[in-house]
Amino acid sequence: SLQVAFGELQHHLRQSRSEIERLNRQRVKLAAEVEAKNISLDFLQQELEKKDKERHDLQVKLMQSTQENEDLQMRLSMAAESRDTALGYMTYPGRRRFSPAVFKHQVELGQADAVESWEGVSQHLLSQMYKEMTELQELGKKLALDGTPLEDSTTTSDPSPSSRDVVEAENDAEEEDEDVALDIVSTLASQLKAVKDRLIEQRKSLLAVTQNAGEVSQKARSTSGRGALSPAKDDCTRSRLPLPNRRLSRHSADVPHPPGRPSTKAESIQCATKPRPQHLPQERRKDHVCPICETCFPATIAQE
Repeated sequence: SLQVAFGELQHHLRQSRSEIERLNRQRVKLAAEVEAKNISLDFLQQELEKKDKERHDLQVKLMQSTQENEDLQMRLSMAAESRDTALGYMTYPGRRRFSPAVFKHQVELGQADAVESWEGVSQHLLSQMYKEMTELQELGKKLALDGTPLEDSTTTSDPSPSSRDVVEAENDAEEEDEDVALDIVSTLASQLKAVKDRLIEQRKSLLAVTQNAGEVSQKARSTSGRGALSPAKDDCTRSRLPLPNRRLSRHSADVPHPPGRPSTKAESIQCATKPRPQHLPQERRKDHVCPICETCFPATIAQE
């Protein structure tokens, strides 16, 4: 019986030792888990402190931005008031573009109503009008500076790709318009020069024609005066020729005379002077055509 009791004691001792070892292993495992939990807790505590700090910084920035926004709105309202006072009339867009006024009563839209409200549409139209007015002012400044390119405000900031493409397209369109305008100006200048040269040539030809007409009229006057007062020597010698060689007048030529009987009517001897040509030759008549209106004028016209 003692041996049996001793064996049972040894068996219980072995079980107690194994249980102690298992408990030790559990204790080590729990200690490791506690250490991991402590580490994660410290990390979460640090993250919480970091987030709290960021939240505080964001609150400070929000307050600063709000203050700056209020200052800018105040400056904008003061500038608008001074501009309205200087111009004497209301300019658009006013302050409602930056601080839109709300309706006095709540506007309820039904399912079949439009999504956009009148306020949004009006604000959109005002902003579009303001943009067009700005573009017109810039265009007026460019025209005032004789085509000198202005510094674009978009170059100071970092524009988006879409706005950069729009600006490049506008610049290309402006360059094309300037090229077309320069081509038109050069064409008009060349046409004006050609017309000026043509007018100068016509003026020269007209002066030459009037000068020739004056010379011809002076020669005709001198010839007519000399023939009436003192006939030429050839005319006098021709008047002394015998009767058959003399020219009879119209009346004597029309009346028949019998042969061998002298005529009782006095014969009017026509002096055989060379008659003055009533019309100039064809090559000289060409000079008497006006190069502008292409009308003929007599040779007696002289330049005043």
